[in-house]
Formats: sequence, structure tokens, C-alpha cells
Amino acid sequence: DLQQAIALDSLNLCYTYTLADVFMEYYRSRQAIGTLIAAVEIDPERAESWLRLGEAQLITRQYDDALNSLGEVTRIDPRNPDAYLMLGQIFIEQGDTVRSMNSTQEAVEIDPDLVDGWIKLGQLYAELGNERAEDYLQTALNLDTTDVISLSALAEFYWQKADRAEDALALYRKAARIDRQFTDANYNAGLVLMEMGRTGEALDEFNIVIQNDPL
Repeated sequence: DLQQAIALDSLNLCYTYTLADVFMEYYRSRQAIGTLIAAVEIDPERAESWLRLGEAQLITRQYDDALNSLGEVTRIDPRNPDAYLMLGQIFIEQGDTVRSMNSTQEAVEIDPDLVDGWIKLGQLYAELGNERAEDYLQTALNLDTTDVISLSALAEFYWQKADRAEDALALYRKAARIDRQFTDANYNAGLVLMEMGRTGEALDEFNIVIQNDPL
């Protein structure tokens, strides 16, 4: 259906983007990237096309190509926070922590409401044992106190590393209450309880995971 839509109106890039998403969803990344390259060729000055292409290349670990695509994004739109966030992910996957931190910092400076950026900074600083990790993770949570990803990030990347198991457990349980389908919270709570020697309670958490997500 999407290919027919594109045949009827090849200049509507929304169709092309959706087709690429479908290809990625069904593990046909080569076709997804080819589709996005076609979008870039239609309008080389459209930052969104380059951004989507860079994301697909990042997912498939084509780092050099992804860097080139994201470089085009920053050329066209120098203050695109998503581009800097993706650059940060490329650098961390390449083992360059400093450049990753700099790119991610640039992303949150451009968009202070970028929750994913604050979480990533918190994770990076936590891995270095830097106490600023708590500030970054708390900033993400302050942007939305009901965001289960932010709650779990503060628990996993900071409280657990700081040997504050009870604090981590409280956040996981809060996340589980907010979204019962967010089974990562129950799973991680179970791991914390196992480490605390509270095996019966851990078993309860794992049973919740299996009930909500049998796979």
C-alpha cells in the first residue's frame, strides 16, 4: 500500500518515512536505508530525511555512514537536539566517552526538556562514578515525575550503583504502579530483592513479569 502511495505521489516524504519504518519493524534494514536514501535524494536540504537515515544507520551499526548523515543534519539545522543525541550514542558505542558526553550535553543545552538526553548523561556519569549522575537523572525525573523510564533510570544507574537498594526498590515499585505493563520495573525489582536475600518477594515480582509478558 505504501509503495503504491509513493508511486502516486513520490514527493510526499511522509509516505517514504512510513515505508522505511515498516521495513525496520520487519528487520529489512537494507531496504529501509535504501528507502531513506531515496528520500534524501528527493530533497537533500531536508534535515528530517538525513536524521532518519542517520538513525537507521546507527541502529545497524554503520557508524561512519551515520556520522556523515548526522553531519548533514547539523549543517542544515545546527541546533537539532536529536542529531546531537544520536551522535552521543555513536560515540559511546565506539568507546569515546568524552565525545559522547560533549554531544549529549549539547543536546540538552539546545533542548532542556530532552528527557532521553538527561538520562544518557546520568548513565555516562554513573559509569564514571561521578556524583553528578544523580543530578542529571533527577533532572530527567523532574521533567515528568510519572515517567517510568526516568524512575527506572534513577534506580538502576544511580541508587543501585550507590548501594542504596531500598531507594532503588521504591522507585521500581512506583514505576510498576504507574504502568503495570512496564515489566522492566518488576524484573529489576526482583533482581534487587534477590541481592537483598528476599527471595520470596523476588519471586512475586518475577511472576508479575511472566503474567504481563509471557514471552
